[in-house]
Amino acid sequence: MHQDNRLDLAEMVPALVGAIEEARRKIKEIFRERASERAKVVVEDWKSQNVYPFEGEANTQIERAERQIFRYCCGDRSRGHAGFQRNPAPANGVTS
Repeated sequence: MHQDNRLDLAEMVPALVGAIEEARRKIKEIFRERASERAKVVVEDWKSQNVYPFEGEANTQIERAERQIFRYCCGDRSRGHAGFQRNPAPANGVTS
């Protein structure tokens, strides 16, 4: 298909539709895993610097959800700013 300049029509070939969808699913899965790992690194770094805003273990479903959302957001933030990880942590905790 590439040699015939028909690669953009690949989704119209029934035999390829399943493979294309599986590739998309796998790529999304890989990116979610990478984002999760980045967030874990950031959180562990903040815990070691005593600037992580939560203490102890999450005891309720709501506390677990809060921490999941926080990890997701801090992973996005650290990825979006090249110098974010290199800067020293603020003395008063996490800032916006």
